[in-house]
Amino acid sequence: MILSELLRHLEDKSCAVINIEVAHQAFFSFESLQILPDQTVHHGHFCVRMKYSGGMRVCAKNKERSKKVASKGRAFSGCCPWGVWELAMPLVIDGQTACIIYLGHFRSETVPLKSVEGAYSGKDLPLVTAEKKKELMHHALFIRDFISLEIERWLKSGGVMKKQKSDAYYLESCMSYISCRYNENIAVSDLADSLGVNPNYLSGLIRKKSGSTFRELLTAKRVEEAKIFLKFNPSMSIAEIAVQCGFSDSNYFCTVFRKETGQSPRSFRKG
Repeated sequence: MILSELLRHLEDKSCAVINIEVAHQAFFSFESLQILPDQTVHHGHFCVRMKYSGGMRVCAKNKERSKKVASKGRAFSGCCPWGVWELAMPLVIDGQTACIIYLGHFRSETVPLKSVEGAYSGKDLPLVTAEKKKELMHHALFIRDFISLEIERWLKSGGVMKKQKSDAYYLESCMSYISCRYNENIAVSDLADSLGVNPNYLSGLIRKKSGSTFRELLTAKRVEEAKIFLKFNPSMSIAEIAVQCGFSDSNYFCTVFRKETGQSPRSFRKG
């Protein structure tokens, strides 16, 4: 089974939104652990609307706090600053956080949902009950164990134990990393940390083998994803698409999109 398919199946079964904060390099090079871009972020409709309605910084700070708590290796649950309940299940390997599995997008009986001006209220979010919490914990443990076993398989097949890795390996890891996290604020130094190599060495290798810098590859991926949103999601605003594709604001997105394609996002959508 492939991890991305497992997550989709469990989302349908539990009515939860499931995403994974990945850190271990096996996610970027082992086929069974590769996931889709939207599965690396909170992609529930309430979370998406809150982000593009001005809540991006609040969500980012809350995520950083959860990563610190997760480093202790224990599962925890609660409501985010907007009142959305979720469960976090970390996987720690050799003292390092390999990933954090999030299952949530529920409302709580005790914490009211908040919103910013003009944002969706989220009143139709399902209520998290004691029974639902048990179900989500069961799914979280299953996902964690699956990932743990796959990382073990990856290590036995060579993994980080291979002293010499090819240039193709690093370039492939780069492209997988960008595909998974293009909608986040990432840099080549983040990838270098996950691969255990010098950032300057990795940056030079990527440019040598691809003809582009890490930032250029990242921008190209973001623009390609934006094209898909523009064509197949007519109900989404330009600002919403910008946030979904990792751009800091809609004005910057329009500038980059025009530079890459020769036309504005609005013109591309009409065309």
